[in-house]
Amino acid sequence: LVDAIAARFSTAITALALATFAFWFWRTGELSTALIVAISVVVISCPCALGLATPVSTLVALGAGFRRGILFKEARIIESLAKCDMAVFDKTGTLTSGRLSVSNFKHADKFDASALFSLVSGSTHPVSRAVGEYLRANFRDLKLLELSGFENIAARGTQAKFDGKNLAGGSEKFMRELGLYNGEAVRGTCYFFAADGEIAAVFELEESLKEGAKECVDALKNAGMRVAMLTGDNEYAAKRVAEGLGGGETVANALPTDKAAYVERLAQQGQNVLMVGDGINDAAALALSSVAVCMGSGAAVSIEKSDVVLMSEGPASLAAAVALARKTYRIVRQNLAFSLVYNAVTIPLAMAGYVAPAVAALSMSLSSVAVVLNAMRVRSER
Repeated sequence: LVDAIAARFSTAITALALATFAFWFWRTGELSTALIVAISVVVISCPCALGLATPVSTLVALGAGFRRGILFKEARIIESLAKCDMAVFDKTGTLTSGRLSVSNFKHADKFDASALFSLVSGSTHPVSRAVGEYLRANFRDLKLLELSGFENIAARGTQAKFDGKNLAGGSEKFMRELGLYNGEAVRGTCYFFAADGEIAAVFELEESLKEGAKECVDALKNAGMRVAMLTGDNEYAAKRVAEGLGGGETVANALPTDKAAYVERLAQQGQNVLMVGDGINDAAALALSSVAVCMGSGAAVSIEKSDVVLMSEGPASLAAAVALARKTYRIVRQNLAFSLVYNAVTIPLAMAGYVAPAVAALSMSLSSVAVVLNAMRVRSER
C-alpha cells in the first residue's frame, strides 16, 4: 500500500504545484509570488515521512529482534506475524524439553540390549535418544552392531535386520500396525522394541515442560490468539502436557500428514496461522502456515521451511517475537497516519499562500525526524 501511494505521490504533488502556480499567477499577475507559493507546496510535502514509515520501522525491528535472538528471514514477515490470530505448536522439543528420561523398563528374558542400542543409534528422535542414553547408563558391554535394511519411518519408529532377525522399535501405534502388539492401550509415552516378531522390551518415558512454556502460551492467549498443540504421542501424554499449559486445543496421535492437514484446514477457514516446530515431522505443516517459526536447534529442513528462527531454546522468545511484530506494525500505522495527516493539513495551507519556503523546508524536515524517532521506539524493551 505504501509503495502504491509513494509511486504516485511525486506526480500528484507536481500537479498540485503547477495548479497552484497557475492560480496565483492568474490571480496576482506576479511571477515571483506564484513561483514562491508553488515552491512552498513542493517543499512542504513530505514523501520522506510516507516512504520512511515502513522501512525504517521494520529495519529497527530486524535489529531489535537480532539482539534478542529472533531472526526474521524477510522484513515482510514482521507484518505477517503481527496479523496472526492462531498459534499451533508441535509438542516435543518446542513446548516440552524434548529431553525424555526412562521412568520404567520391562523386558523379556531374551533381550538383546546391543541390538536395541544399534537400532536407536540410527534415529535422532528424542524418544530414541532417551532409550539409547538409558541403555548406555545401565548395560555394560554394549556393542554397535552392523544392521542391514535400516529404515526410519516418520512419527512411527525404525526397522532393521540383524543376523536374520527382524528388529523394530517405536510407538505403540507402530507396533499395532506391524501386528506385533494387541494389548491394552498404554498411557504416556512408551517405546516398544520387537525382535523376530515378539515384543522384547517396553520403555515408559517422561518429559517436562520447557521453562517459560506456560508463560509463552498465556502471553499469546492474552494477545488474543487461539493456541493449539499437535503431537504424535497418545491422548494421555498430550492431555498431561495440555493441563500443564493451562488447557487449549490438542490433537494427539498426529502424523506429519495430519499436522499439515490441520494447518491447511485452519488456513482455509481464514485463519492466519503461526506454526511452531523444530523437527522433520513439522516441515510440511510449517510450509503451509502463514508464518513458520523454528527453534534454532531444530532439524535443517524445518529451519529451511521457516520464516522466523528463534536462536533461544526457551519459548519465551516466541512471545517476544509476536510482541515485537505487533509493536512494529502498530508504529508503522502510526507513522502512516501521521504522514497522511501532515500532508493533508500542510499542503492546503501552502497552496493558500500561508507558508513561506523556509518554513516549509523546516516543517518537512521536522516531519521526517518525527517519523524516524517514532520508529526508534521499536527498540524499547517495554
